[in-house]
Amino acid sequence: MTPTALREQIVSQSKEFFAAQHAPKAFVPGQSYIPVTTKVMDADDMAALIDASLDLWLTAGRYSKQFEATIPKYFNRSTTGLLVNSGSSANLVAVSSLGSRLMKQFKMQPLEKGRDHHRCGRLSDDGESHHPKWLVARFRRCRPHHSQCHT
Repeated sequence: MTPTALREQIVSQSKEFFAAQHAPKAFVPGQSYIPVTTKVMDADDMAALIDASLDLWLTAGRYSKQFEATIPKYFNRSTTGLLVNSGSSANLVAVSSLGSRLMKQFKMQPLEKGRDHHRCGRLSDDGESHHPKWLVARFRRCRPHHSQCHT
């Protein structure tokens, strides 16, 4: 059997396994376990997981590259997407991107190193913010010990 045919067989059997192992079970009040959280997967998700692992890519591989190339069109963006490993990493990327020169493409002024007033959402010299309204609103709620915010 060729590697391609063997892969197709394994992926197909993974779908069969999913259907057999994870088939919906009848709910019996007072007896059925109700988990606090649940996984939302189907047989196609299982097949994609198995297919990716057969490439020996246990981290970012062809599926992540495909995702990064596809996701921007859903948000009408010309830039590429970036898949990260966690919400913390996503926050770091988001905040870091605010200092990118590419912000000018979106008619926004990038954050500048050492400009404390940006951290607190203070307006620029012309009285206008050059950052997204959600960001300014979030950072206006600064702490009282940030005296530079209250001048």
